[in-house]
Amino acid sequence: MNKQQKLRNTAEGLLAGLTAVGFKGPWRWAHHEWEGAFYRAWSDWPPARDTEVFRAFQVGGSADGRTSQARDILFTVKSTSPFDGYDRGPLNSA
Repeated sequence: MNKQQKLRNTAEGLLAGLTAVGFKGPWRWAHHEWEGAFYRAWSDWPPARDTEVFRAFQVGGSADGRTSQARDILFTVKSTSPFDGYDRGPLNSA
């Protein structure tokens, strides 16, 4: 799986998770408004503290190929995704 595929899977998982907990959308935040909250939630998630399993949020988006900026995640949602238009209207709950 390449970097874009990993980012796309992460984006769709994030949007599906938000939908599962009741978020309706549309997504109205710029990357600088939500990525700090994303990293705080990631750091506070108990499994993320287990350095044997989750060493860091890494899906291969940086120059060293190891880490990604949270802002890169949602840029990968494609028109074929059920979450296309996540920033323009309600999220697809199906």
